[in-house]
Amino acid sequence: MNTNETAHATVNNDTYVSLYEYLGKGSRDTGVGKLVSAEALKRGIRPQVKLLPKEMQRPEFSSVQAYPISFLDEYFANNLEHDMTPFVRRSALTILQARIDTLEKNYAELIKLLPNATIELTAEDTQDDDLPF
Repeated sequence: MNTNETAHATVNNDTYVSLYEYLGKGSRDTGVGKLVSAEALKRGIRPQVKLLPKEMQRPEFSSVQAYPISFLDEYFANNLEHDMTPFVRRSALTILQARIDTLEKNYAELIKLLPNATIELTAEDTQDDDLPF
């Protein structure tokens, strides 16, 4: 199989993905694709061409450009205009995952510090108040 037809092409140990794959939604009508393409050209990054599955091909296009994930992470992380869009960047998710991992570790450590006392409920504790419903 040609690497242009694979789900995620890998070149120089960097995975190439389309903007649709990276952003999770189409960017055709937003102009983002043109901006990304111009920046890649400016940096000397050569996009790969990925053929779309037959059922997704249209007369006006049958393939899409794919860019290295590392380039897209850097581009969207440094582009404040796109930072305010509803796009969820891979770099943002990586940061969030690291923060969640740290919180879970700290939480586990705090739980270990709690005394092993048990709380016994009395009949008074389990009585319902006089609620209006």
